[in-house]
Amino acid sequence: MKVFLTSEKAGGFYQKGSVLTFSGEGAVIHASPFTYLRDIQRGARKLAVFGADSAELTGDEWSTEAELAFTQGFRNEKRTESITYAFRNDELENELAAADFVRKAVNTSPSEIYPESLSAMSADFISGRLGKSATVSLMRRPELEKAGCAGLLAAGAGSAREPVLFSADFNPSGNPDEPVTACLVGKGITFDTGGYSLKPSNYMYSMKSDMTGAAYCAAALVLAASRGLRKRVRIFECLAENMVSGSACRPGDVITYRNGKSVEIVNTDAEGRLVLADGLISAAECHPLHILDCATLTGSAKAALGRDYNAVLSRDPLESLSFCTMAAAENEYAWPLPLAPFHSDMIKSDVADIANSSQGSDIPGASTAAAFLSEFVPEGTDWIHLDLSASYTKSANGMWATGAKCHGIRSIAHWLMTL
Repeated sequence: MKVFLTSEKAGGFYQKGSVLTFSGEGAVIHASPFTYLRDIQRGARKLAVFGADSAELTGDEWSTEAELAFTQGFRNEKRTESITYAFRNDELENELAAADFVRKAVNTSPSEIYPESLSAMSADFISGRLGKSATVSLMRRPELEKAGCAGLLAAGAGSAREPVLFSADFNPSGNPDEPVTACLVGKGITFDTGGYSLKPSNYMYSMKSDMTGAAYCAAALVLAASRGLRKRVRIFECLAENMVSGSACRPGDVITYRNGKSVEIVNTDAEGRLVLADGLISAAECHPLHILDCATLTGSAKAALGRDYNAVLSRDPLESLSFCTMAAAENEYAWPLPLAPFHSDMIKSDVADIANSSQGSDIPGASTAAAFLSEFVPEGTDWIHLDLSASYTKSANGMWATGAKCHGIRSIAHWLMTL
């Protein structure tokens, strides 16, 4: 079906105000200048709901941004759709490749996506796109034990599919002594039951998406490289499956990281921050100027912002605001949440240096989770934490099909390009 784009309002008694109308030539999306990209996405979503499985974007009104907005609305993981773009260029191809990688990783059944398979997907994607400018490596259980990766070993202890730490080193200069400018660290819980702090089934159902942060790291690095990134960047994907078994970690267990920090596991469903700590320690050992971690980390962020905005936290409020501005430049939504020194007081433990979860009522969960992570980031390092509230649609709506939204990849790539 041919799809045309216009800024003119829909006419006619029955079609007045609609974002999608039909003519003898095909479908027409009516996008207001004030809500231009949202209207395009809404129109594409309506077209998909009506059952269209192919679209040919036609006319001079289409641009890369408009085509990306259409793709976001038209994509539906339940079917195979075909889109013929009006202006298909390298920029569009690279944007689509990054998003498609994340969609495949997040939307595939959790029986197929587990720590080892996700690391293989990331390795293939990065090597295929970046070639010899990037090298990949993988730490399995023996190496994790030797390196003292306590968080990954604890979070993955209950699963028959063992945890891994996947890393990639993008070094376009080829100089082994080139300093690392930035590190990306991603949470990759390929399925999250909550462990012995078991999730209710309605919350567990979408937990194949709990590895989105890890997938974002690979996608954002590849996208930034396609935009001309020439700085050395390393990524760390912290991959584990949080299951229940006789070997799973228990509430009350204490683990000690290789930097000497001891942690009481108060809540086994707060496992994401445990694995991220290993990644942050590894990142800090690279002595980068900047670290960004991203994770589907807390329900508190969703309670605060819904599923439209990603939450941004930093020890420096100006860093958070700056990142939000970068997100807006990419037509993505991000919003700052607070991180103050007193939030660290809320994760004190009587038996360890800190606890992995705060207890009591009226606790700001997104802020205390970030406070936990800050314990593993050296002072003086610029650090941003993204709680990916807007990365997944649990139930289809007028903008998105159920599944991965890929909302935030472009923001991270933009951030890398500014360093």
